[in-house]
Amino acid sequence: MATGSAATCLYHFDDIECYRVKTRGHDMVDIASATTINIPACPNIFNITGNTTIQTISGEGLYAGRLIVLNCNPASGGITINTAGNIELPHGEDIFVGNQGGQGSRILFVYTGTEWQLLSLSRNEAPSIQDVAGASSFVVRADINAVEVTAGSAIDTIPVTYPGHIITLLWQAAVTINDGTGNCQLAGGANFSGDVRDTMQLICDGVNWFEISRSNN
Repeated sequence: MATGSAATCLYHFDDIECYRVKTRGHDMVDIASATTINIPACPNIFNITGNTTIQTISGEGLYAGRLIVLNCNPASGGITINTAGNIELPHGEDIFVGNQGGQGSRILFVYTGTEWQLLSLSRNEAPSIQDVAGASSFVVRADINAVEVTAGSAIDTIPVTYPGHIITLLWQAAVTINDGTGNCQLAGGANFSGDVRDTMQLICDGVNWFEISRSNN
C-alpha cells in the first residue's frame, strides 16, 4: 500500500472503497478528454483537459453508487458530453461545458452499475443561449437558462428538465405560448402572444412550467 502523497485504497471483497490521503496538491487527477476516458479507482475528482467529445467513462473501481466529479477545464473552447456511450443525460441531449477565468465547469455523476447518470452541473463559463423554433413542443437543454424563440407555431408544451430549473424565453419573432393546453401555466390563465424583444421567465416543478415574470418590449 502506498503512503505519503499517494492514495490509500482499501479493497473489500464485494466492492472497492477508496480513501485518498488528502495531501496538498494531490486531490485531483488530470485526464485528457477522449471518446472514452479511463478513470482510476481513486480519487473521485478528475480535471478534464482538451476538447475531445466524451461518450464513455470506463476504468477501475466501478460499482453502483460511485460518485465522481468531472472538472471540465479546457485551455480554450469547451468539451461536449454525449450519450453515444454509457452516459445518460436529460432528454438524451448533449451538454457543452467550458471554463471562464481559469475555473472549470463541474459535473457530478453517479454510476448505476451499467451507466453514468448526471446528478448536477455547476457551470463556470460565459452563458450560452439555445435557439428553438416555435412548436407545439420543443426540448430545452438542462444546462440552458436562456432560449431564443424564432418563427414557428404556438407553444403548448415544454418537456420538463428538473425541479427548480429556470429559463427565460427571448422572442425573436411573433409566437404565442398557450396556457394550460400542455404543461405551461401562465399568469392569469391566459395565452401570451409574444413578439420580437418580449421575454418570459418560467420555472419547472418537475411536471409543469410556471410563469415567474414577463416583459412586453
